[in-house]
Amino acid sequence: MEKLGLINYVDQIARREPLIPTASELIQGARIKIICTSLGASATTMISFDEGERILRLPAFTWTPNCQALMRNLVAYESMAAVHDNPRILTTYLQLMHDLTAAGSAKKVELLRQAGVIAGDNPADVGKLFGENITTVVIGNLSSRQQHQQLDSQIQAVNRCYYL
Repeated sequence: MEKLGLINYVDQIARREPLIPTASELIQGARIKIICTSLGASATTMISFDEGERILRLPAFTWTPNCQALMRNLVAYESMAAVHDNPRILTTYLQLMHDLTAAGSAKKVELLRQAGVIAGDNPADVGKLFGENITTVVIGNLSSRQQHQQLDSQIQAVNRCYYL
């Protein structure tokens, strides 16, 4: 029996491999320090990993009440623009945050908040954004992943450090 398109898509979401281990796995298991990227960083270096120093730099994310709707709209726009071979960097960033926070776990969100990466008054709302929203809007195949190799290479470096 053939599955309906939406059901098949949800099945693919459930089977997706994480891009990166969770924040607590990186911090406790691999002794990787997570810090906020400096404001002077360019768009291509907002996410970086120093293998020698074992430091993962992530851009700051500030939660506001309108954040959820804004992210959904930006991801939808990015998905439409991806048809024209534009890189889906925001989508990859949200997937990365989803994986780091273990789909919005309050404990993982708090670790990133302590590192200065996440700001806002309500960690539960941030967790919800990176948890529920990511599974309904963002996760899927990234058709243009090869176009942002810089970001992918940083993620691969973190994984090498964690798994070796």
